[in-house]
Amino acid sequence: MQKALTERDVYGGFANRWLYFYGLPKEPMPNPPKVDPDKRNKLVQELNQIRDWSDSIPGGEITISDEAIALFGEYYRDYYRRCQQPGLIPTLIVRIQDFIWKIALLYAADTMSRTISRDHLEPAIAVGNYLEASVAQVFANFGESRGKRAETRVYEYVKSFGRPVPYRDVYHNLNLSGKELEEAIQPLLKVGMIRNHYQGKKRMPVTHGLRLRKLLPSGGLLPPVVVKWQSSGGRSGSEVVVCSAKLDDREVVVKRRKKNSISEGGRQ
Repeated sequence: MQKALTERDVYGGFANRWLYFYGLPKEPMPNPPKVDPDKRNKLVQELNQIRDWSDSIPGGEITISDEAIALFGEYYRDYYRRCQQPGLIPTLIVRIQDFIWKIALLYAADTMSRTISRDHLEPAIAVGNYLEASVAQVFANFGESRGKRAETRVYEYVKSFGRPVPYRDVYHNLNLSGKELEEAIQPLLKVGMIRNHYQGKKRMPVTHGLRLRKLLPSGGLLPPVVVKWQSSGGRSGSEVVVCSAKLDDREVVVKRRKKNSISEGGRQ
């Protein structure tokens, strides 16, 4: 549902026009039985009787008893306070009062009563309470957007290392697109949850056997490539780099164009 609905749908009044029924699914029924023709015919007959009855109501209006009005007043006081609370759920329940009256009307029509009585409204209110509880369950995690989940995943992943983590490792291991990764990292940088690490020029031996000499234009720069490297101190890794024209059989002078790793905000 989070993929189908947006917060704009919720706060714009579209999502609260629907009834949400929350419950456990039943066991699968691969071969459902045929509809009982006698029960079906009886149901159709009863519906037609109600239709004929409704045509006989003067003015087509069903009234509301004083007891039902008093009962709804008791219900509405607490319901109104729930609707005034901040957040997503109150926005989704503001039409439940209307649904309650519609359900009560159906109960009255089912008994062919020209008046909605307390006996009709009481079970309708019970249904309304169930609908509110269903909304709370269905939309419990709706406020946690996909972007927020991506930010949390990135932060927890970086934090678990306790050291700078290359962007490419986050990209591959969290299965995020480049755009999703960038959109998740920027808010974390702004609030100081993570920080960038930069490195300047560095002489690195090429160990992955890429023949840069054949690819390098004379006096120009090669497009960014991935090279594996090992420093004199024994550290190794692979980086996206821009290669200069200074080149021999074993070494290439490289300059990183962009930030290449991130770490948790408090770490140096």
